[in-house]
Amino acid sequence: MPADLTVRENGKAEMMFVGKTPWHGMGQYVGDKEVTSAEAVVAAGMDFKAVKKPLTYLFQGERKATDAFAIVREDNGRHLGTVGSKYEPFQYAQAFEFFDGVVGGKHAIYHTAGTLSGGRIGWILAKMNSILKIAGDDVVEKFLLLKTSHDGNSAVEILFTPIRVVCANTLAAAFDGVTKADIFRMKHTKNIGKKVFDVQNHLSHVDAYFKKFHEAAKFLVGEQASKSEVEEFLIQLELARANGRDDMTPHELIAASNDCQTVIRLFEKGKGNDMKGVKGSYWALYNAVTEYVDHERTTRCSKKSGDNADGCRLKSAWFGSGADLKQRAFDVAVEMAGKK
Repeated sequence: MPADLTVRENGKAEMMFVGKTPWHGMGQYVGDKEVTSAEAVVAAGMDFKAVKKPLTYLFQGERKATDAFAIVREDNGRHLGTVGSKYEPFQYAQAFEFFDGVVGGKHAIYHTAGTLSGGRIGWILAKMNSILKIAGDDVVEKFLLLKTSHDGNSAVEILFTPIRVVCANTLAAAFDGVTKADIFRMKHTKNIGKKVFDVQNHLSHVDAYFKKFHEAAKFLVGEQASKSEVEEFLIQLELARANGRDDMTPHELIAASNDCQTVIRLFEKGKGNDMKGVKGSYWALYNAVTEYVDHERTTRCSKKSGDNADGCRLKSAWFGSGADLKQRAFDVAVEMAGKK
């Protein structure tokens, strides 16, 4: 089974994409045309139902739990999560239809959709019809990412997700008053489908978010990072760890760290970082981290599920420790560049 990306018994991954192959190189290509949410559901293989089933246990015979239920895939019986009595499954087909109302009209088109972890987590990525020019040919495209799940632990979330075109890196940046996760979070309750209008009102933050991101990127690309500043940046990100070697200087720690050396290499020679107006800047330094996270970082995988590096890295880059690292890199880069 390749990756945390769900793969069915027939070998088909539960993912679709239009246009250019995503940076992680996975999924079913459905052409360059726009697709509807209903078409995306079928193309991604997300048209199964998640159903709520009573849990039973053995104690002096078989007994039924009254306050806990299992969420089960109706097509193959796989257990996706354990939930309480108030939890309501929000089918991926419902989520996609819900997102139709969020993106609205021709403001965005669907780009990718799929499931992770056997169907526990599902997403749809909508590409907005405008771009951000950072410097020269360095361009960032604007996306909205909807994530929902059947694991009983995650709310429905809508995230702002800039993606750097030159290397298809997924960027991350949150701002005061315009956050990615806190604004658009909805619990799985009976009235979840009725909240689309609330979310549409919140989407007024989209333009504000991308405006702030554009301003920050333009600021970063205008500030050069010296060798000592690059080392300080890596130390603040805690990519160089002492591991009990208190006798080593920060410079020695960085020289001995494969992760740090990878980021330094990508800072100097990463995709798009040699562009005129980008080379040597804090923008290049931040993008070295995003390329490291998206393409080269070692990510732990579950041996039991048969995950591989690409799928685990995808999940981490969007929803896990990789996303956190990219956010810290953005924050540290802005802080350090602001002190010059």
